[in-house]
Amino acid sequence: MRAIISVLLFLFSFIENKEQTVAVESCPTETKETKADFRVALKNLMSHEGFYVNHPVDRGKETYCGISRVFSPQWKGWEYVDKYKRAHKLVWNDSIPEPMLDWLVKDHYLDIWIGEKYYDLEDQEIANYLFDFRVNSPYANNIIRRSLNEMDSNIPLAGIMDSTTVKTINNCDKNKFMLLLLGNRAQFYCNIVIRDKSQLIFLGHWITRTKIKA
Repeated sequence: MRAIISVLLFLFSFIENKEQTVAVESCPTETKETKADFRVALKNLMSHEGFYVNHPVDRGKETYCGISRVFSPQWKGWEYVDKYKRAHKLVWNDSIPEPMLDWLVKDHYLDIWIGEKYYDLEDQEIANYLFDFRVNSPYANNIIRRSLNEMDSNIPLAGIMDSTTVKTINNCDKNKFMLLLLGNRAQFYCNIVIRDKSQLIFLGHWITRTKIKA
């Protein structure tokens, strides 16, 4: 519990500092000519995800590049992971030298990007942050919508991004939305640890991912 309190104090000091140093800038209401770039969002995501991980208390169990065997059991990349494991002992953060596997990782995330309409987000920073949260937690889209509703939107909570949510984000007060989401995301992670102390080992990494990159 002491560790959680320390993390929250750090978070609150970060939010206060962010409010003082980042200029408040509303998202424009006019349609932009450009949209967020999947390649940039994927690069940001991969900076937070490792390669092969199979931590005993991780709820996602076996993962590769952030793709969980629990949550994505039908991913075709598992065939290559399992084939490699038959001849090699994989340890934490090992990468598998298989070009097809790299392609399947990108294809998996591109399916989410397109299927949940992240490609219509106009602000790259917002897209990077939301996509990272979405991949890190299956509950992210509900928390994203709840944060928008705290700004007087009226969006039903749902497990995927949709065109209404994207439109609302594109026309929001960016700074206010990002700060609200940062706080809600951090609280979500802390609540996980409060309910299950075994997850405390991941809290530092999760809180690091809540930071908004300038």
